Amino acid sequence: TPNETLEKKINHKDKELFIHYVKNLTFTQYDKLIVMGWGHDIGKIKIKKEILAKPGKLTEEEYKEMSKHAIHSANLLREIGFSDDIIATAFFHHPKNFSEKKIYAFLPAISLLEITDIYTALREPRIYRDRELTLDESVKLLKSELEKGLGNPFYNIFLEFIDEMDKKGHNIFSRYESLTLEE
Repeated sequence: TPNETLEKKINHKDKELFIHYVKNLTFTQYDKLIVMGWGHDIGKIKIKKEILAKPGKLTEEEYKEMSKHAIHSANLLREIGFSDDIIATAFFHHPKNFSEKKIYAFLPAISLLEITDIYTALREPRIYRDRELTLDESVKLLKSELEKGLGNPFYNIFLEFIDEMDKKGHNIFSRYESLTLEE
């Protein structure tokens, strides 16, 4: 579909559109999302270990090198023979690396992958920070990204989901509560 047509037909911030996409996933699309989840960072195997395992903040040069993992992932997935939508999702899963975020219109899966990738990075122990963020800290950070006009336009749906689960007494993120960096 030409980009002009997509821009006219799709409102990127339309909550109903995104929810409709998720609720109407076919088994094939769901399977592709799973493959996208495990394959999107495979390109990190081509990043120097000194950068991947650096305990502190990356320099600008190291950050540029780390950002290339999405390109490496797409190339590796192409070599293995995955479909173009899986390859594209791996390539674009960090849309803030691009000057425009129109990519959300092409594959809603990119939005799903980016949200889960960022949330997981906030909540899991990581070598580059002294501790993982709490649920409240993570939610606060995502909300501040939205308020600044940054970040995925569908964060708000994810944040609503977290609020709804909390109201019902379901802590769907409890597996993170007792993890240590060693685990």
